[in-house]
Amino acid sequence: MLARNDLRGIGFCREYSALADEWLRGVAARALGESPKKIALIATGGYGRGELSPYSDLDLLLVYDGFRKVKVVADKIWYPIWDEGVALDHSVRTPKEVFAVANDDLRVSLGLLDGRFIWGDASIAQPILHNIRSMWSGDLGTRWIPVLEKQMRLRHEEQGDLADLLEPDLKESHGGLRDVNVLSAVLLAFPDIAEKTDLTHVERARDTLLDVRVALHRILGRGVDRLQLQEQDQVAERLKFSDADDLMRTVSAAARAVALTTDATWYFHAHQRSGSTIEKSEQLEPGIAVVNSELTISDPSYIQTDPTLVLRLAALSAERNQPMSKASLEQLSSAAPIPEPWSLNAREAFIRLLSAPKGLVRAVETLDTYNLFTKLLPEWSAVRSYHQRNAYHRYTADRHLLEAVCFANDAETPVARRDLLLLGTLFHDIGKGHGGDHTNIGVELVQRMGPRMGFSDDDTAVLVAMVRFHLLLPDSATRRDLEDPATIRYVAAAIGDEEILELVGALARADGLATGSSAWGTWKAQLVDDLVRRVRTALRGEPNTTSPLAHRDLIEQARSEGLVVRHEGDWLLVAARDQPRLLATITGVLAVAGLDVRSADVHAEEGVALDRFYCSPGPRGWPSAEQLSLDIHRALESPHELASALSARIASYAHRPRSARRLEPGAQELPAASDRATVIEVRALDHLGLLHQLATVVADAGVDVKAARLSTVGDFAVDTFYVTDAQGHALGSEKSNDVTLRLGEAVLTTQ
Repeated sequence: MLARNDLRGIGFCREYSALADEWLRGVAARALGESPKKIALIATGGYGRGELSPYSDLDLLLVYDGFRKVKVVADKIWYPIWDEGVALDHSVRTPKEVFAVANDDLRVSLGLLDGRFIWGDASIAQPILHNIRSMWSGDLGTRWIPVLEKQMRLRHEEQGDLADLLEPDLKESHGGLRDVNVLSAVLLAFPDIAEKTDLTHVERARDTLLDVRVALHRILGRGVDRLQLQEQDQVAERLKFSDADDLMRTVSAAARAVALTTDATWYFHAHQRSGSTIEKSEQLEPGIAVVNSELTISDPSYIQTDPTLVLRLAALSAERNQPMSKASLEQLSSAAPIPEPWSLNAREAFIRLLSAPKGLVRAVETLDTYNLFTKLLPEWSAVRSYHQRNAYHRYTADRHLLEAVCFANDAETPVARRDLLLLGTLFHDIGKGHGGDHTNIGVELVQRMGPRMGFSDDDTAVLVAMVRFHLLLPDSATRRDLEDPATIRYVAAAIGDEEILELVGALARADGLATGSSAWGTWKAQLVDDLVRRVRTALRGEPNTTSPLAHRDLIEQARSEGLVVRHEGDWLLVAARDQPRLLATITGVLAVAGLDVRSADVHAEEGVALDRFYCSPGPRGWPSAEQLSLDIHRALESPHELASALSARIASYAHRPRSARRLEPGAQELPAASDRATVIEVRALDHLGLLHQLATVVADAGVDVKAARLSTVGDFAVDTFYVTDAQGHALGSEKSNDVTLRLGEAVLTTQ
């Protein structure tokens, strides 16, 4: 069956289940050796539903009533399955035991709801299956549903939204196959909700997800349900999608269909359970009422006469965290577009929607499911379900933008134009999904979108600046020396005024938090805040004072003792008598110790170097300062031992999956980036010991590192070195070209 390319998805599952039925009937018949009486074999769970993927477990229940040889027969059934190497989840029970366990175990109850008679005495199997479903529609379901709901919410929190994740779990994520099965159980328990639930889209979505799951199992040769970056191209090719982006957009659409129906079902159940006192119909705003817990268009005439209706309905949904009715959403699909340029009322309604973070994501994604959000903003279609396919981002582009708006609502520093902050945050990545530089494309799009939405030329210019400079602060803060006046001059000249600075600063925080822990943390937040403070000072025409060198006591101690290591928070400080290859040696020792160096500052005076490293500890935690001091001493005396230890560490290192989209490795000089050093930027795939490798190249070239900034973008590193000659001056052009070439060749040979 695995070799048959004509079988895919639900077709494969059904045929595999049927073949398994036939094979098991033969196994069971041989095991019994006579006509079956008072014994039966029942398929449960996914097998019971006829949804066996290539490496699914066989869920089987052998039920008997007064049958004496049951253990012998059971072993004769189970062992042939194990001999075939198929995973088996099995049990042997009497009817009484079946009902008792179903009362005590939710998982067993759910498995039996999908139960299907395979072999044996139907008179013992069929009553069990019938009675379990009847019990579930009564007291059993009523008792288990709250537990099921709690389990589902915890699972969603842990696994995230399938539609918006770059590497989703097809089964366990919100909107996945597990939710389809849970939905069936909930609707069986509550027939009144089932009557008004249309499962057409859910069944179509289930078939799509099964297509992908079966293909993934076939490619990997094992039962894995997380669709990781490195498998997406192969799955897309196998299922005849144009590319992985096309595949993942289809997966997202299917997951949203499942999630939308699932969430609505649970919402209606919660409304019934709470005995809500909301009247059957309560008018909220002109043309909008809440009817039976749903937001509904109460007067259809508003559809054609009030262009803001869709925005007001969505804003109410986000503010109240309450669903919009399906009928109203379908009615709005025939509404005329908002006249251009947008009126003040339309802009205010849109800002109102963006100002409700509690329900913003669900409200916008609901509009998007009915193609209403792209009707408002056609440019949204390119970022819709766009999988950025790198290890840096957690979400699709559209979900990332909405999450960023939620964080922008909670800006730590007040801004004068909150409306522009929310809009600029929503638009900062609007250029993605087109190919090419997303910032430049986004600038062009927003230059058109601003006037169309009725914003003044000045406001549009601010929105364009937010898009143009949305990466400037975090990139400059993590890749440039903030003590260098050239860095501050460059950023201040680009941004131009304090209003844009405060907006771009708040956007940088929201963008980083929405991207994930790999993009924003205490270290980056402190650097960005420091940069904003320095640039604000420069824009006001005030002098930026250079920070006095701290830790002078450490330098004096090293002057007498030779080497001192101190651990302060996330920083490691190493003071030592200056000598060749000192930075390369220290960074090699830190790599062997499992520390990830994110930033390095190098200061030297009168023969003593003070190196400061901002680090993240590995699984082994922080080594002691005493141990690091001994290791650095040993490495300086025996560099070959360090090389061997680092090679062994690299060999045992668990390599991370690589992003599907990568930066090009190489090195380049950044002219005028510093007043006091030559600045060389190196781009390379991140790996253990990278900084040690690059510092060694610099040392071999006979130049000094005065500062280094190390920035990781997913699995890619962008490292910046401030280098000088032996006299502390910037390099001449010939020497600069030589060092840049050496660094470029070094990263190219290790990619």
